[in-house]
Amino acid sequence: MLGLTALVFTLIYAAFVLWATQRTFLDIPGDRYLAPIFVPLLGLTLSGIKKMRAWLEPRRGHLSSALVAGACLWIVAEAILP
Repeated sequence: MLGLTALVFTLIYAAFVLWATQRTFLDIPGDRYLAPIFVPLLGLTLSGIKKMRAWLEPRRGHLSSALVAGACLWIVAEAILP
């Protein structure tokens, strides 16, 4: 239920920011306006990685570990690199 709430909030807030920047004199959507969706989006990404790992676990191959490691590195790279 928490994931659904985070997803709905993220979609509604992103749509509101895009609508508000088109209909008012706000700046283009930047980091300042989109900052409130960072935490729910990170939670959704991490829960998706957890579900992907649970889906790949019965296969017990190196592929599942490589995919999870790649997803985690991608998140870290997005957070660190400009």
